Amino acid sequence: MGAELWFHEAPWKPQPEDALFELQVQFLREHYDLASLLRDHLHSAREAVRLTEAKGYEILGFHRDCLACLEELAARPIPEAASDQIEFVREIEKWSGEGVGNILDVTGVSGDGDMDARVLTPDDVRQFCGTDHPTRPQAVAAVYGINEKLDRGESVCFAFFDPEGNPIGWYFVGNTLD
Repeated sequence: MGAELWFHEAPWKPQPEDALFELQVQFLREHYDLASLLRDHLHSAREAVRLTEAKGYEILGFHRDCLACLEELAARPIPEAASDQIEFVREIEKWSGEGVGNILDVTGVSGDGDMDARVLTPDDVRQFCGTDHPTRPQAVAAVYGINEKLDRGESVCFAFFDPEGNPIGWYFVGNTLD
């Protein structure tokens, strides 16, 4: 399987980190039932341990470690703070080797990327959007061109503007790890 494109817009905040967090909280609320997520992963991990024990596969240690981690998470209450819930999802999904597979993989915003969304430079924005102050439609139109330049697990962000040139939001574009 290859990396898959994702993209989202977030309301304007002067700091892209704040826009990212608001977007992630909204995404979490709309797409996740944390108790079900944990229950499903626990079931899968228990089944993986059972099957690898029966067959004597060398990967048994990995499955046991995964199960131990998930059981530890299940022994605690589901976190109440949104930032802790996002980390909870990351902890559950880390055993897949593919990350979460969406905006929740992004750990912050920086100038250099890594697991952070890299803020596009003004030159990059001009290159992809054809202007320094892209409108929402120009931001949307730039997504696939941006995606062609991203590696697996990479993401970027940039501001978009109303027709008068006032910032109205942030666009986040990224690829899954695999």
